Amino acid sequence: MIKPRDMIAGISGKLDLPASAAAHLPCTVIEGFHSVSVDLQRGLLHYSDHEIVLAVSLGAVAVTGERLSIALMKQGRIIINGEIRGIEFRREEKHV
Repeated sequence: MIKPRDMIAGISGKLDLPASAAAHLPCTVIEGFHSVSVDLQRGLLHYSDHEIVLAVSLGAVAVTGERLSIALMKQGRIIINGEIRGIEFRREEKHV
């Protein structure tokens, strides 16, 4: 059986659309070492000046660094500024 996300990825490829947008997958953009934006985030899980963790559809995105701050946060989009040291993608484990 074809998974819905795989089917969406196939269709979006034929229509020349980004699969991430069609499947509502998070999009992370890194600008140098001082700015990260995450689209389609679902909220804050943890916030400090050393780590910001965001909920996304497949789990979480953790941004680590120094002097981290939220420059913009609106529905579905966040921009984090500071000295970015690392980004970790934590995939949600589903037990069947």
